[in-house]
Amino acid sequence: QEWKLSTVCPIHNKGDVLDCSNYRGISLLCTTYKIFSNILFTRLSSYAENIIGDYQCGFRRDRSTIEQIYNLRHILEKTKEFQINTHHLFIDFKTAYDSINRELLIDA
Repeated sequence: QEWKLSTVCPIHNKGDVLDCSNYRGISLLCTTYKIFSNILFTRLSSYAENIIGDYQCGFRRDRSTIEQIYNLRHILEKTKEFQINTHHLFIDFKTAYDSINRELLIDA
């Protein structure tokens, strides 16, 4: 039960200290939970590396989104060379956590 609780401390980024959007939250978690999570992460990481496709580079060891930028540029050059029409869609998930249903998250 203790693992479900955390203390969220607001950390000021920059700007007006009275504006709540200028803060980010840091969760202080139970030490036992963090140790257990680290053990799970270590054991599951090698397994996950074998099933995650090469197209996924973000948040992976020894990979970078720079590889994906290179791949995209290469694809665009080839489509231009062969006169193929392309369509592009870029999605910014930067504020994904701001749109989470907090009550549902707390109940989980």
